[in-house]
Amino acid sequence: MQNQLQEVLEDLETERDTRIKAERQKKDLNEELEALKTELEDSLDTTAAFQDLRVKREDELKDLNGTIEKNQKTHEAQVAEMRTKHTQQMEQYNEELENVRKVGW
Repeated sequence: MQNQLQEVLEDLETERDTRIKAERQKKDLNEELEALKTELEDSLDTTAAFQDLRVKREDELKDLNGTIEKNQKTHEAQVAEMRTKHTQQMEQYNEELENVRKVGW
């Protein structure tokens, strides 16, 4: 009977040690899980911030491209106007030159 009691006590001790070990592992795993959750949340926040920044940069790029296009059209219109004025001025000078030649300088 003493041996049986001793065996039961040893089994109980082993079970208690195993339970304590399992509880420690559970605690460690829960801590690791919480750390991973925090890391994931931080990563998601960072991803969202990068996404917002990307959208902002795309909007800025779109605005800049629109400004460049507008300026290009304005420049092309100015060049066309200058060419027209130049052509008209040259025609006027040619007429004046012809008139001077006719008068007989």
